[in-house]
Amino acid sequence: MKKTALFLIVMLFGLLAQVKAQTVYVTPKGEKYHKQDCQYVKGTEAKAMSLSDAKAKGYTPCSVCFAANTKVAKEAAKVESAREATQTEVKKDAAKEAKKVEASKEATKAEVKKEAVKTASKAEAAKEATKTEVKKDAAKTAKKVEAKKEATKAEVKKDAAKTATKAEAKKEATKADAKKDAAKEAASAKAKKEAAKAKAKKEAAEKKTN
Repeated sequence: MKKTALFLIVMLFGLLAQVKAQTVYVTPKGEKYHKQDCQYVKGTEAKAMSLSDAKAKGYTPCSVCFAANTKVAKEAAKVESAREATQTEVKKDAAKEAKKVEASKEATKAEVKKEAVKTASKAEAAKEATKTEVKKDAAKTAKKVEAKKEATKAEVKKDAAKTATKAEAKKEATKADAKKDAAKEAASAKAKKEAAKAKAKKEAAEKKTN
């Protein structure tokens, strides 16, 4: 029994020493340690270190190359492959979503610019329309003022014509009155003259009789 126990102890220490001295490999970004022929080490810049150092640094055994048997290794490989595929798919979906977000962002920017251009065009059109309307109103006002001015001139001319007509009529009436007065004076003078003649004849006849 003592010999068997001693043999087991020796074997255990031998295994521990072998494990401690076993060389494993870690990838630059990996979190697991692998055997040299592991599929996850091939084609990478794997770093060699002792198993004890790898464990001390927090690395855990690869589920493929350190699996208990081939079936477990295969299943682990499938799981790892599925995990890698899932990560790749997630990265792809993330990239697609990022592209969609960027495209949506660019579309929004383009729409904003388009709306800004439309608003500026509308503002400019409104400004031009206002200018045109102001010019039209100014032209209408100028026409009204000119028409009023012409109407005032016409009214002044009309009043002046009326005044001139009245003055001429008054002048003619004055002339007519003057003629009438002159005719009356002439008739009166003539009557006086005739009366004087008749009186003189009468006095002459009376003298002859006496």
